[in-house]
Amino acid sequence: MATKWQWDGRRWPGLAGTRSALLALALVFQVAGPAMATGDEPFEATVVAQELVPDPDTAYRAGLDAEWFGDYVAAREHYAAGVAQNHAHAHYQLGFLLMDGLGGPRDTEAARRHFRAAADGGIALALVPYLYAYDDQDDPALEPDPFIAARALLELARRDLASAGDTIMFWSPPLRRQVQVYLRDAGYYGGAIDGLIGQGSLRALRAFARARAPLPDVPERRFERLSITAAGIAVDGRAPIAFGAIDSVVDARSAMLGVSVTVARDTVWRIAHGEDELLFWHAGDDGDNRPSFELPGKPSGTLLALGLPFGALDDADTTACALRVAADGPQAGLYTRRCETRVAGVQLVFVAANGPFDDLDAENSAAAAPYGERLTIIDIIPPVALRLADGESD
Repeated sequence: MATKWQWDGRRWPGLAGTRSALLALALVFQVAGPAMATGDEPFEATVVAQELVPDPDTAYRAGLDAEWFGDYVAAREHYAAGVAQNHAHAHYQLGFLLMDGLGGPRDTEAARRHFRAAADGGIALALVPYLYAYDDQDDPALEPDPFIAARALLELARRDLASAGDTIMFWSPPLRRQVQVYLRDAGYYGGAIDGLIGQGSLRALRAFARARAPLPDVPERRFERLSITAAGIAVDGRAPIAFGAIDSVVDARSAMLGVSVTVARDTVWRIAHGEDELLFWHAGDDGDNRPSFELPGKPSGTLLALGLPFGALDDADTTACALRVAADGPQAGLYTRRCETRVAGVQLVFVAANGPFDDLDAENSAAAAPYGERLTIIDIIPPVALRLADGESD
């Protein structure tokens, strides 16, 4: 029996309703199954005592009983006993409790790991909450990752194409685009990368699934270039998102798709590449919708801001700088100084319309600074790396 995921018109459904439906279904098989098979009297479900038993199936069934009667603390304990012996269904049910914070603290990362383990243990349907946990754009506790979500979707399509098709209405625009990219790279899709899932995208998904094509690797570098200018945030050449349109960490993640954005402290967001800290964004602190930024390791009172003069920076903030002048085009006559910073991948670009104190000398690596140059761009260009996603990789 397929589980129906209810759609509210704009987002993935919460997991609580689905968890209850799946729990009821599991209890039907647990309670009625033996009676129907043997002719015995139906088993009456009761909450199993707190003492944990070593048998994983017994622990799993005890967890179902406890959860059905609302004892989520005991349910966690019983499922954990099953998980200790890698019981796939115990992983699955424990994932829901951890995701919803029932019976203990909420732990979204642990929930993701348990859904992944359940999928690896043979429960294809576990890929639905797993990819949802990487595609929810509205929950601040869940940092979206369209690369992992799209890969999980393709894996689900290979294992259960009908269930994958049932999730389409829930996909976020970033997930839709990344699915198209993966299908294009695999040679099954030749249309536009526009996030519009039409017949071409669906045919490509079916062909990919039926061919059991290899699943893609997940790139460690989630973006090629992030540029912060007066116009806002621009990632990989997309149109910039104005600072005034970014009021929360959820907005920031959406604007900086592919960039790790987390809450560091009050009104400060941490922008990172994987585990490497790049910048701390002091959001909306100047009343001008142009936030200031802090390099990791800098004192919290010394901030970068667009328009900052080059001379206002401490020598330790920048390392090598290259000075250039544009001879033609829209930047003709402008002097640009691009400087490396103490943080690998973070560069500062200063622009001035005036000439330097001395004439430019191509052989002089320490050319004089132009008059009145100001910080106009903060560029982030992370290094390239690839990693295998957890779980199925063939």
